[in-house]
Amino acid sequence: MTHVLIVEDHEGNRNLLKTLLVANGYRVTAAGDGLEALAAARRDPPDVIVSDVLMPKMDGYVLCHAWMQDAALRTIPFIFYSATHVRPEDEQLGLALGAVRYLVKPLDQKVFLLEMRAVLQQWAGHTAPAPASPLNNLTSHALHESALARKLQDKIAQLEVANRRLRESEAHFRAIAANTPDFFLVQDHDLRYELVINPPLGLTEADMIHKTDGDIIGKEDAEKLTAIKRKVLETGEPVQLETSLQNLKEQTEFFEGSYVPKFDSTGNTDGLIGYFRNVTERKQAEKEIRSLARFSSENPNPILRVRRDGVLLYANKSSRSVLSEWACAVGQPVPPFWRTLAAETLGSNSRKTVDVEFGHRTYAFVVAPIQGGGYANLYGRDITDRKLAMDALQQSERRYHHLFDNMHEGFAHCRVIFEDGRPRDVVYIDVNPAFERLTGLKNVVGRTLTEVIPGIRETNPEVFERYGHIASTGKPETFEIYVPSIGIWFLISAFCPEHGYFVAVFENITERKRAEEALRRSNERLRDLSQRLIEVEAADRRNINRELHDRIGGNLSALNLSLNIIRSALGQASLRAIGARLQEAQRLLEETTAQVRNVMADLHPPALEDYGLQEALRTYVESLGARLGVPITLHGDYPAPRLPSVAEMALFRVAQGALTNAVSHARATRVRVLLAATPDRETLSIADDGVGFDAVHTALAHANWGLTIMRERAQAVGAEFRVESAPDKGTRIVVEIPRGGRRQKSEG
Repeated sequence: MTHVLIVEDHEGNRNLLKTLLVANGYRVTAAGDGLEALAAARRDPPDVIVSDVLMPKMDGYVLCHAWMQDAALRTIPFIFYSATHVRPEDEQLGLALGAVRYLVKPLDQKVFLLEMRAVLQQWAGHTAPAPASPLNNLTSHALHESALARKLQDKIAQLEVANRRLRESEAHFRAIAANTPDFFLVQDHDLRYELVINPPLGLTEADMIHKTDGDIIGKEDAEKLTAIKRKVLETGEPVQLETSLQNLKEQTEFFEGSYVPKFDSTGNTDGLIGYFRNVTERKQAEKEIRSLARFSSENPNPILRVRRDGVLLYANKSSRSVLSEWACAVGQPVPPFWRTLAAETLGSNSRKTVDVEFGHRTYAFVVAPIQGGGYANLYGRDITDRKLAMDALQQSERRYHHLFDNMHEGFAHCRVIFEDGRPRDVVYIDVNPAFERLTGLKNVVGRTLTEVIPGIRETNPEVFERYGHIASTGKPETFEIYVPSIGIWFLISAFCPEHGYFVAVFENITERKRAEEALRRSNERLRDLSQRLIEVEAADRRNINRELHDRIGGNLSALNLSLNIIRSALGQASLRAIGARLQEAQRLLEETTAQVRNVMADLHPPALEDYGLQEALRTYVESLGARLGVPITLHGDYPAPRLPSVAEMALFRVAQGALTNAVSHARATRVRVLLAATPDRETLSIADDGVGFDAVHTALAHANWGLTIMRERAQAVGAEFRVESAPDKGTRIVVEIPRGGRRQKSEG
């Protein structure tokens, strides 16, 4: 049985050709591209090969060239069978590569089989001839590229023709669709709009193209439509529906139409096409017809029918209060006012609306003429609640205007002018009387901020950015601003009532700012005085220390010497008589000397002046801990250069006070002192594990005199003082002093 190898990438064409050959007694092997064909031929060499040209991985030309390079395969006849490469140049290339036939699709089956038999008979019993002048690799490659280029040009030309026809068809379709009231759409598989004609809901084409329903309409409507469309894509079946959607004005519109699946070249759904008609007016008309046709007893509103001559033809149950007021019944004349009203509407053939009061209720009646019947229908509606609401609204508006006109704060409603997305100016829409009183600015409504306050863009450019940010983001802000051109400080609270607008409520805080500035200067003078007081106190302490050392210290030393001389001068009998008293006097003298030394150390620690804060604290901590039996530790290294002496003294006194509080009042069992430094500040902290206290309330009440003194000492040298404590949580006192600040200047 003759063996035929067919090479075709299109599965349908491959199966069709295989079926034809098998039906005519051939054994067939099929391959999808050139690489598969070479592998199949080497496993099971065929008697003849029939190959397409345009294929993936390895096309027919490259396959033929490789076929002729293989000594075992080149003797097997090679036939091209192509529907894409149909030019004479393509055939010449195929034959030059070594093919014995170049057949062009479509070809009649009988003709194809005749060509196949002719080739097999021609080369039966001997090998197919090699090409007369075999192509080398370079020439083959060049001819192959040329063939591909020709094919690409043909494809481009075909695509241009197809695109032109498509554009013409789309333009024709758009022209037809644009002249209809219907909405057309095309969406891709991700349900993004590709084509929109006559957009609905007040949207534009730009609002919808390349977007999904979730991007352009409300969440509930978008989810409803998306579920329907997904079903169309999944099932491939069209859907007809009637639905309602909210437009940009939040009004309901009704639509009816259908979604039809759109298929790609492989038969899979890749989107959908929609066609819808807006039936809102029809729905409203149907609703009105149903409403007008409902002359039944269930209708809660009065409905009556009055003939041209004023006779009442019909009244529903809800009309009892009206009939009672009119003192009439069906078949009787209505009051003259209503008889005249019915006649006028029939004469003018136009509706009229009147509001009337029956008892404590107010009704709005629509009188509609029915010319064919010679009567007028009266449709009443109880509007008492609405009227009361309107009255309440008007009263609320009056109260608002009263508040608006009499509020002490200034009020300005403004619109921001944006250019290229940046705020350029502000237009005043409305202001209250307090605005003029607080600013001194007059006749500002309708004018811009730069007109009202010339030069404000140069002096206060940030105000435009603030108002623009508020009006565009909707985030309220409160800020203070000084306007030099009018010499006023303002405290402004601004919010956004709607996009692009803002409302500013403001106070003139110029006097407050002046008072704050005066207070700041007063505090500075107070700190200067406090610092000077500390310096004077330190000087006095040094003087007292010096006096104690030079006078009392000298006297105590002399007294001690005298007592020792007396002891040595006394005989044994005298020593026995007064020795005990003399010893007690010496003990008291030693205690007094020690106490004087402690007082001198407290007045002016010698280590502080000679060695600095760290050594002074170390000496004091060791002494206090040993004296009271409480573990007190000192950590950290004191930085160089040293702080000015007045600052060191202030920190030392704060540490003394904090340590005294910790061991005497807080009942601490452990205290930790820490010195730390950064390039710009030094920090002293004293932490204990004592009983603690409520730091917030204590600070507010100024109840702790010791803390107040410590805070004032720290603030006098420009340091920050804070207390961290809570009941049963211990206490931590922190002092941070900046390095190099105004308060750091050394005295003298």
